[in-house]
Amino acid sequence: MVALDRISPSAAANRLSAIDDNYQRTPIREGFNWDEAFADAIEGQWYLVVFRSRHAATADEHLLTEFDKHAVEAAKLSPGFIFYFAGTPCSEGFCVSFCLWESQQAARNGSAHPAHVSATKLAPVSYDYFNLERYHVYKNADGLRFEPVQ
Repeated sequence: MVALDRISPSAAANRLSAIDDNYQRTPIREGFNWDEAFADAIEGQWYLVVFRSRHAATADEHLLTEFDKHAVEAAKLSPGFIFYFAGTPCSEGFCVSFCLWESQQAARNGSAHPAHVSATKLAPVSYDYFNLERYHVYKNADGLRFEPVQ
């Protein structure tokens, strides 16, 4: 039985905010107020996908934003979607965005949507580099724990 004073992972994630001005280059666990945001969340396990990049000087930021917007809209309609954080590139072009899902399979299914596939095709011309980090996120009575997925 879920305690009535506990909130959903979606409600908790909506309280996330960057706590480091350099969050684009900070480990994901340290750059945001995870513990505070999830303090009264229900216990559970979720899947986090972190997209780190450095925008190319020649990147069409308007086009990237439009494709990202469509991919996020599609993700929000996918079963298992919890939350998306759209990062803002810092002055050097570094950026981090992330998506929280109910499970790894839900994330895989969401990433197969045509809007997401189209957005990924911009990567070679839009980024100097990009990298995906994946984590299992656990919430229990002891708090929040992140475990990298290999």
